[in-house]
Amino acid sequence: MAEALRAWARANKEVVKVKQGQVVQVRVPDTRHIITSIKMLRSKKASHTLQEERHWLYISVPEFDRKDVRFYLGCSHCGTRSNIDINVKYKCDACHRENVNSSPRMNITFEAIDETGSYTFTTFTEDAEKLLEAKATALHAMSLEAKQSYLTERECKLRVATTSKLAQQHLYHAVEFLSGF
Repeated sequence: MAEALRAWARANKEVVKVKQGQVVQVRVPDTRHIITSIKMLRSKKASHTLQEERHWLYISVPEFDRKDVRFYLGCSHCGTRSNIDINVKYKCDACHRENVNSSPRMNITFEAIDETGSYTFTTFTEDAEKLLEAKATALHAMSLEAKQSYLTERECKLRVATTSKLAQQHLYHAVEFLSGF
């Protein structure tokens, strides 16, 4: 098997060189926020994408559909949903931590738009708070009408990462937001 791999590598030196360059680029990323496009993200194939890849986009998010913003109570450490009352300490079955709090959490599925197209992303509590510019705890306590004022159209800089293979509905998920352009 090892000899067959060596023979393939000798016969495909250019392919190996390109792949090595991709790995180095991902493992030693440029510290600048190099902006890419949704069109470029869509053109990438899962088989040619490294788990550590990160990309920045300038996007607009149209007004959120209320059904795509989900509020729930969950583990204060890992975020797993729970049926425990708010602020009650318990042992989380998912992360096995003792004395975690049941705290307000949220996730948002949203449409991101740039000049090249659109893409649906999902984000979770910490980044969802940045996107909505409000804490999950405060939103959890609000009426539906009050929450609606936070679900308006916005523009932001978004960093996306590849999803894990276990949860791969989309190739990328949202990982960081910076307000405004």
